[in-house]
Amino acid sequence: MAAIGLLDNVRATTHWEDISEFRRRHPTVDVAIGVRWVDAGRIVTAAGIAAGIDMCLHIVERLCGRDLALKTARQMDYSWVENPAMKN
Repeated sequence: MAAIGLLDNVRATTHWEDISEFRRRHPTVDVAIGVRWVDAGRIVTAAGIAAGIDMCLHIVERLCGRDLALKTARQMDYSWVENPAMKN
């Protein structure tokens, strides 16, 4: 997304191992550190595979309600980690 300009001037995140390189290659992205996912409205990014599952549950909550997100996590037998406060 960053390579084609979709993240220009957008708050986003990526895997902790890639943050330095990501910032170097995409200086116009507002990179959040220490969070599992970032919801920037029309674009939602995650900081890895498991964080992507947490992000998806957040999207389910956003679109369909908390009850369905919790039921989905339970059906998956998944311990949903909701996003901690952002750090920079």
